[in-house]
Amino acid sequence: MIDSGDSGEELRIYIVDGSGITDRVLEGQPFLVGVSEEGDIAVGGASVEVVRDGISYGSNVTASDGDWPGWAGFVAPLVNQNLEFQIIVSKQGFKTNTTSILIVDSSTEGEVLIKIFNSTLNETNRIKENETFYIKVIDKTAENPISNLNITINPVTNKSFDIETKRTDENGVSTFIAPHVDKDEIFNITTTYRGRQYYTLIVILDQPNSLSQGITHTLPESIMLALIAVMLVVAIVLAFIIWKRKEKKGRRVSIPSFTELAIFQPLQEDENPKNEHYEHSHNTNDAKNEEQSSSFFQPLNEDGCNPSTLCSTADYLDKMIDVIINKRKDKQPKNNMDR
Repeated sequence: MIDSGDSGEELRIYIVDGSGITDRVLEGQPFLVGVSEEGDIAVGGASVEVVRDGISYGSNVTASDGDWPGWAGFVAPLVNQNLEFQIIVSKQGFKTNTTSILIVDSSTEGEVLIKIFNSTLNETNRIKENETFYIKVIDKTAENPISNLNITINPVTNKSFDIETKRTDENGVSTFIAPHVDKDEIFNITTTYRGRQYYTLIVILDQPNSLSQGITHTLPESIMLALIAVMLVVAIVLAFIIWKRKEKKGRRVSIPSFTELAIFQPLQEDENPKNEHYEHSHNTNDAKNEEQSSSFFQPLNEDGCNPSTLCSTADYLDKMIDVIINKRKDKQPKNNMDR
């Protein structure tokens, strides 16, 4: 039970459901309790409690700032008959205030039930922004769906949102998409059946990055698969490039040692091509010299005088001069008469 507050200004209490400010709420339906001081200034941090016969059926604290300053949310308790409850509000520095609220037994009130289901078909009155949700209207007695009813969603806490109306199908269902919100917002859902209005409240929850999440969820499956395939191809190409670079860096040019090259192979013990070439060249030169010497001194041999004989030097020189003169004469061209 809430303790009494200090003496001071009395707190003001407002009860709001889907129909607006009220003093009666259908069992199981959400409602709000607003607390203010003089001048309708919202009072945050006030304690609010729903009580009957000294038993608490729920308590909450009004918001100090944020989405709904001065407001606290409740769900009406279930009853088997219409019962009156007290709402007690208190805060330090203010006078405690109490007001009454009638909780109505749904079996004695009206013919229609409004049910809300989220995208996973769970019944709830809290829907995420950008989420698809369903509103179903059924006959309360036989639980049969009611078709061709207008379902209207009205903003409660923020009047800047558009009012949206759709009709129920043969299954008594209307499909909606929750709007994008910058903070949690309350909407009123109403319908009229046989001249009587029925209502309930729904809370649209602000979700961080919900716009990008909503776009992602609405992408066609084929596009998502294509994006995944492209990402896999890019990953494979990058892996191949990295592997090739590593392989290239790991290569080393193989430089054979001198002993591995044929032109630098060590000579066999019995081989000496350089000496053989030298000896062959030397022998060839000797042969040429002998041939030249023999051909040059051949005429001297006719007279029995050559370098191997013991001819006198003067005779030898005379013979050589004669040979040279004769050779020159032989090389001179013949005169014209001889032609």
